[in-house]
Amino acid sequence: MSTESIVVVGAGLAGSAAALTLLKAGFEVTLMDRRLPDPIESGDRLRMRVSTLNLASVHLLDRLGVWPEVREDRAHPFSAIEFWQDEPDHSVRFEAQSADFIRLGAVVENDWVCQHLHHAIERSDAGSLLGDCQVAGIQQGRREITVDCADGTSVSAALVVAADGPNSFIRQALGIEPHWHDYDQQGLVAVVKASSACDQTAFQRFLADGPLAFLPLGNQQFSIVWSMSTAQAMRVKSMTDSELMDALQEATQARFGALTLESARAQFPLRRMHVDRLVEGRCVLLGDAAHVIHPLAGQGANLGLQDAASLGQVLAEGGISETSLRRFERWRQSDNQVMARSMDVLKASFSQRQNLFSRARDGALSLFADARFAHRPFIMHAAGFGGQVPELMQARRPGWLDR
Repeated sequence: MSTESIVVVGAGLAGSAAALTLLKAGFEVTLMDRRLPDPIESGDRLRMRVSTLNLASVHLLDRLGVWPEVREDRAHPFSAIEFWQDEPDHSVRFEAQSADFIRLGAVVENDWVCQHLHHAIERSDAGSLLGDCQVAGIQQGRREITVDCADGTSVSAALVVAADGPNSFIRQALGIEPHWHDYDQQGLVAVVKASSACDQTAFQRFLADGPLAFLPLGNQQFSIVWSMSTAQAMRVKSMTDSELMDALQEATQARFGALTLESARAQFPLRRMHVDRLVEGRCVLLGDAAHVIHPLAGQGANLGLQDAASLGQVLAEGGISETSLRRFERWRQSDNQVMARSMDVLKASFSQRQNLFSRARDGALSLFADARFAHRPFIMHAAGFGGQVPELMQARRPGWLDR
């Protein structure tokens, strides 16, 4: 074992970005997962699971050296965010140029990003990628930690990064209890094609049961994320594809013209999760293993990438030490809790209908929609530049999305 070696468990977006960030910081890194994504060719059909990467996340991928490949063919930029509740004519629109940006971010398939992160890791002399590795246990020692796999192999390192998702085996093995909150909602995801829409804008309508997002994928295709009550989700699940498109047209007030389903569809329960600690001995949690938030603002993937960039920064500056890990824990717990609370406040505020609060909210939004000078701080946060931003995510030089 090298005193500078790290094992990352979980080859999703956060874990893969963490592995490459740590490699760039000078550590030996092994990234492992029980199953790696199936390869994607540039002409393949779009996959359902996409992420809305803000500008800070794009800067991270650019500085890790993978963005030029990721953006090729399958990453679609957006330069505005528009949302409304009752009438499209009364929408609020945030435009990149209000904060002196050209773009606000990009929508891209998770598997496509991970594929290029994995290629970069495999090209590195100090990196290795292990697929088909089901973690069966961990053994903490004073100077090292060992990950045991179900096939009988094991890997020892100075640190283990647990990025193995919301049902994290590592988190459970460490005895870290997750705190779950069930929203009694489900999310519906699919890819649709619209006959009339703007390819450069991310849209969201706040409905009584939950928000409906249309995220641009280019060629008038959109990834939809529709949050709804569990009762409504059961009704939607039984709909035919044609009935679902009719329901979407009604929900969007025909904002996008005729809609065609371009993919399979999937539904999943919406919950929030946090943990009281991110560090236990020589193990640290990040990404969905550490926190899950409501998808209404599309910030879950960005939080995981912030975790990755933050961990790389503190370990590059202070080495693998308890002091560095506690610094990471304080930094990320604070930012993650602020984001989770913000999502809950936003969800609750748009759930209020026909009362004094809702009328005051609608009046404030109407004023805010016209006050373009007040948009900049909100756009900065949406682009990922609010709070303590890791160095690799800061906007210090132009990238593809700034041109």
